[in-house]
Amino acid sequence: MASSSAPTSTFEDFLVAQAEAKRNALREMNADPSNWDWPISDGWTRSHSWDTFIKQCRSFDLEQLTTPGGTITLDVPVEHDTLDPTRGNLYIREVYLEVHEQLWERATTKRLGGMVLTGQPGTGKTMFLWYLLVCMLREKQVVLLYMASCDTVLFYHDQVFVAPASVSNLSLPHYHADKLDFSQVCIWSLFDVPVEDSVPKLVWKGICYPVTAPSPNRDRMKYFIKYRTPYIGGFPLWTLQELRDAFPLHLSYAALIKLLEVYIDHWSDALPKGPWGNIIEALKAEYGNEKPASVEEAWQTLMDIVIFHLGYAPRDVFKGMSELGQLKTVHLAALRVSYAEILDIVQTFEVSSQLPNDNKIVCIIPHRRPTDDVVLWDIDFKSLWVAKEVSRRLMEAQESEARRLIWILRGIPEAGALLGHMFEPFVHRLLTNERTGNPWPLLKMQSNDVKHAPTFAVDPSVAAASGTQGFPGLRRKVVRFDSRIPSSLAHGIYYIPQKKTSPFVDAFTVEIDNTTCSAILWLLQVTNSEHHDGSERGYTWIRELITALQDELESRRREPPKKKHKDSGAVRHKWEQNVNENENENEHKAKNPQVSVRYVLVRPKGEGSASWKMPEGWDVQTPQVDHRGPAYLLQVPMVAHASGSEVMLGSPRGSSTRVCEHCKHRMADFIILRTAMDGCLRATPPCCTASVPGARGHVTANRLSSGETHPVSGHDWTLTCEPAIALTGLWELSLPASSRSGAPVPLGDSDTLHSIHFFSFAGSSPHCPSWEYVVSEQAKSLADIYGSKWPPLPPSSTAFPSISTQLTRSPSSSL
Repeated sequence: MASSSAPTSTFEDFLVAQAEAKRNALREMNADPSNWDWPISDGWTRSHSWDTFIKQCRSFDLEQLTTPGGTITLDVPVEHDTLDPTRGNLYIREVYLEVHEQLWERATTKRLGGMVLTGQPGTGKTMFLWYLLVCMLREKQVVLLYMASCDTVLFYHDQVFVAPASVSNLSLPHYHADKLDFSQVCIWSLFDVPVEDSVPKLVWKGICYPVTAPSPNRDRMKYFIKYRTPYIGGFPLWTLQELRDAFPLHLSYAALIKLLEVYIDHWSDALPKGPWGNIIEALKAEYGNEKPASVEEAWQTLMDIVIFHLGYAPRDVFKGMSELGQLKTVHLAALRVSYAEILDIVQTFEVSSQLPNDNKIVCIIPHRRPTDDVVLWDIDFKSLWVAKEVSRRLMEAQESEARRLIWILRGIPEAGALLGHMFEPFVHRLLTNERTGNPWPLLKMQSNDVKHAPTFAVDPSVAAASGTQGFPGLRRKVVRFDSRIPSSLAHGIYYIPQKKTSPFVDAFTVEIDNTTCSAILWLLQVTNSEHHDGSERGYTWIRELITALQDELESRRREPPKKKHKDSGAVRHKWEQNVNENENENEHKAKNPQVSVRYVLVRPKGEGSASWKMPEGWDVQTPQVDHRGPAYLLQVPMVAHASGSEVMLGSPRGSSTRVCEHCKHRMADFIILRTAMDGCLRATPPCCTASVPGARGHVTANRLSSGETHPVSGHDWTLTCEPAIALTGLWELSLPASSRSGAPVPLGDSDTLHSIHFFSFAGSSPHCPSWEYVVSEQAKSLADIYGSKWPPLPPSSTAFPSISTQLTRSPSSSL
């Protein structure tokens, strides 16, 4: 006879049930008036202005309060109404539900703690306190509400008492059996205090479980943290969908809709003027002469523009929907920062989790560590526009400082997103100034096969470079453009979209083959932050780009082939020439334009596994114009990065490249390392053997743009390089330093770096006795970091210049 038994409860199930039982017990104890005692003291006054609000909170059903993306409307007394911009409407974020559950769990496990919920200013932290108040009143909890400049409010079962905010010596209800027993019941103390106000001691009395939602400033909460051990949580920035869902609740929404209805009907002759002129101007720059398909599309496009400039905080976004021009002007002044100021912001945040008073430059992003539920924080530029402007200005005006900043940021985990943005202009410069023509190696990224929104990923430590695909290494002209796709697309041009409201790529370039009437569209993504996955509108932009490229190929196909000049020594019969040219022309005209797409994620070398999540809509409208294609990872070396005994330097700008008159090999960008301990180790000219007496060791040279590896052997202080090896382009030199006794000496193991020198030179072999000496920009940056003055360039001479300078590491610096 078959028997059935109930599934065995796991230990995790037991813990969950036990935690739920504790929460229910505390909830019921708090809600029972018989468990409380309170001899009302002077200072408290019975108030009836909240009676309607309490009844409203009790009337909400559970589903209304636990549905992410839902909305509730609150009837808050005028003197406490901070919901005026949303007309009393409260948007329920999914994170609100998660924090609400955490709050009950924390209150039952660490009763004398508390909760500090911080985040980027303008992300709705105060709104959460209103949401929490509604939930607690629905469950008949005792709640203390303190908001600066407003009366202090105590919700005590079915009654409400108020007291002036200036009065601090107020009594609070307590457990009826023991006034000092704080374990049986608690008052939920919700308070929101501006920077300039102090926190009254009333809100964290022993009977209270305090909850607050300040901006990230530890000085403001120093007393709270001193007397309690709170859990510090955080609210993330809003998603695009949350912003779209919540904006119709805002006061400015209705006015914007009416305005757009009028302007779309008169799009061709609508002039951007008046208070809303900057809004219409932004939309016209995006759409050109083709008006938006609908009012809804227009305001959603406008929101994309606002987010690009101001970021994902709803306060900024909703205000920017009507005042974008004014807010951009305010932010522009904040963009004039130096690398030292950026570094100060990051280091201050790293040490004290404190943002500067002016938050127009950066934002903070929380992420929870799954092992112990601790919230960690990253710091990023506030928006893509801010990131691009600051990075570009620093790179153009203070290049050596910008490179220094990149190097330092690599050592600060919280600044990973900032580093990505600072890295972008360097990548653009690197990929447009490759002199060798060698292709950059690409690692094929594998898709998880999610049709609508796939994620491509690769682990560089185990992946091999693609044998068939490489990103072309060329000197490219850079063309920057706004939202509209350039009218003509040319081979080898490096296009950088400036506004980037639709594209989710940072640059693109095209590789055109006229003989096959085909092209490869390379789409490059450099910054890979949490809010840089783009939207489905990006696919529309890419399809338009593909169509424009097809039109370009079609126009070239219809052009008659250019007549080739006769070779000086060749004689061809006229009839043979005409027949062949006609055949070539017919073949040329028969080919249809073909465009293939390649997605390339650009990351610093050594960053570990990489992934790229595509936006929703990957498989939409592909039969008409297919925007899909394989994804690759391109790794580039960071500037002036050194760790252990490995040194990486990029090609210096402006260094000359010559051809050796003896063996006709091109020469450029050599690296020489000199140490006081080991003498001189040198990567010799690529074409001829050279030697320096005194050193013993070896150097391994890796060509970063092609993945080639060549050993450079050394015997009796002589380093030789095979003539066929051309050390041009970007190289990584790995040097195992050794002492005279043969024991390994890692570079940078002491405060003085043994006079390590980083030189770059171009010139001829010993058969061509002239040497040209060039100090690389990266070498200068390295010297700057250690506070050294780089020696002036010596005049060209037949002897290799002997110049020394001491690079002394400061106590806080490290390689």
